[in-house]
Amino acid sequence: PEGFGWTRRANFRREGAPKPKVPHAENPILPQIHRDYGMTPEAIAKAPARLIAILSGFASMLHKQKAAGSKYFVGDRLSAADLYWACFSIMVKPQAQEDCAMPDYMQINYSAITPDVAAALDPLLIEHRDLIFRQHIGLPLDF
Repeated sequence: PEGFGWTRRANFRREGAPKPKVPHAENPILPQIHRDYGMTPEAIAKAPARLIAILSGFASMLHKQKAAGSKYFVGDRLSAADLYWACFSIMVKPQAQEDCAMPDYMQINYSAITPDVAAALDPLLIEHRDLIFRQHIGLPLDF
């Protein structure tokens, strides 16, 4: 609870998202997701501020590491933190469908972030994500 993925799920919104291309794309299970993850209305209301705090902390760490000559979150080599961020970052800025195919409803939910959360998404975080996928995970993802 209150980690990045949990908080992002609490923050899923349909308002402002592009119109779905398929009927099930509106993610009718969103209330079930909130119940299954034990999300209260209070946690849902606090989610944007929590996401901003997490993104700001991640960005601060990467900027410090970059200034020290490293492209990774910890030390000078790949760690679990790099892999976790790369994978979870898709929840705020999905990769291109040709690199990471996903159902429309997921693309819609993951793309629909509030302006304040979008402002906290430092470009360095996405540069790092792309580097980790290119150099360590591999693209396109093959399911």
